[in-house]
Amino acid sequence: MGQSLSSRRAWAAAVIIAVTVPIAGVLEPDAALAKQPDGLQQQFQVSANEASLLQIYDLLRDQHWPQPNEKDLLNGAIKGMLETLDDPYTQYMTAEEYQNFVRQVNQSYDGIGIRVGEGTNGFHVEAVFPSSPAESAGLHVGDRIVAVNGKSTFGLTVDQVSGNLRGAAGSSITLQVERDDKPSFTVTLTRKPISLPTLTSRILDQKTGYIHLLTFGGNEDKDFGSALTDLQKKGIDSLILDLRGNGGGLIDSAIRIADRFLDGGLITRIKTRIGEEEITAQPGSLKMPLVILVDADTASASELLAGALQTQKRAKLIGQKTFGKGVVQTVVPTANGDVLKLTFAQYYFADGSSPNKLGLQPDVVVASPALQLVTALETLHPSKIRSVKFDLDNQKTYVNHWEVPQQTVVQRPDGQVFLPLRFLVEAFGSEVNWKPEGDESFQYNNRYVELSASDGTLTVNGQVMDLPQPFLAKDGITFISLDAVKAVLQPDQVRQSDRLIEMEVGGTSL
Repeated sequence: MGQSLSSRRAWAAAVIIAVTVPIAGVLEPDAALAKQPDGLQQQFQVSANEASLLQIYDLLRDQHWPQPNEKDLLNGAIKGMLETLDDPYTQYMTAEEYQNFVRQVNQSYDGIGIRVGEGTNGFHVEAVFPSSPAESAGLHVGDRIVAVNGKSTFGLTVDQVSGNLRGAAGSSITLQVERDDKPSFTVTLTRKPISLPTLTSRILDQKTGYIHLLTFGGNEDKDFGSALTDLQKKGIDSLILDLRGNGGGLIDSAIRIADRFLDGGLITRIKTRIGEEEITAQPGSLKMPLVILVDADTASASELLAGALQTQKRAKLIGQKTFGKGVVQTVVPTANGDVLKLTFAQYYFADGSSPNKLGLQPDVVVASPALQLVTALETLHPSKIRSVKFDLDNQKTYVNHWEVPQQTVVQRPDGQVFLPLRFLVEAFGSEVNWKPEGDESFQYNNRYVELSASDGTLTVNGQVMDLPQPFLAKDGITFISLDAVKAVLQPDQVRQSDRLIEMEVGGTSL
């Protein structure tokens, strides 16, 4: 690899204490005070603005009535300066706040030890971490979380639900949980310190490896290398790298991982106010096919890794547009023991683009989280047949024979069945577009389909389909009737019973 960023730039701040002369009332400026900035400039070689800032700080601290709190003065001055930057990433933190920030990057927090996902039937447990309160309480993957401390999770985001599960170690939390088709139950847990793995890996089938990077805390390159070597020994010929939910961390690890997949060429260009630095890959790289999963929480160092490989045509991105953080911070300790996290650079890719405030656009857009992994497998190993199965008896959903998080099916008393529109259309390889007025549309096999929320009609290539209630909305999700699916998507095969719905496209038999 070319020049690295192993040496971090930092700036030292000097604290200058000035001597002032007492004054009475608010009259003419004291002559001695009026001359003070010039004296400071000559003594310390600072600008007039810097000298004036220090002068005002000293005057307020030493002569304002009543006497202000010095720490409050400092924090107010710093907060005011930071607010002018319009930069959410430059932050002044106490030592304790900085330690909490480091813990977050390193996947350490106080909570119950689960990862929460979202599907058409609400929020569910995606993972239960070993030796956690959740494991001790008997929570299972797939359990649905319907309330936290008596408050419904309906209408919340997955980040809000996850945040509600966290709290001080030793504090209690009560969850209302649904499992399968049994009545809901409550469970009370005691939060404790949780240290999550920063990386997980496994084989998805006999050919495809899977590595999920949750953060870039410092050792991820070595951990990634070990996991990849282990997967290669087991015979994988392709890889899915999951960066969903990875908010970044140290960019050095991201750069080194990108280098593994690039045979030379530019990884990134780091621009600062004093110049720029190009970081290039060493010759020699892994040749196996690679896809990367991304979502709206993929940010910073994760976007650097994903964007560098996408720009060089080395990997396809699958999922949703990323967060859009293309700037770099350094941490500067201050004289009083606090910390300034300072934005000092922006990174760019080989084509001159930067994801900052824009995000990365996936090569294959898949909004349904439940389908992103299946789509990645389909991208690496295309099949001639795509199938979807809703097993209502066992409350399971399958796409291309892979089990995915359960999807809600609406069954009406009159026998009509409605399936989740976005999930179904994306499972068959298309994309649903939503309009502010509530209308939805998609294209499939040369058919342009529109669903009008205002009049309840479904049109195909401009022609209104004569169908009784072709779709409905429930809990913010659009469901399309099975009759409309047959008429619009025209699957090659449909198998339906009271408790099983299965269909496929691209084949001749189930």
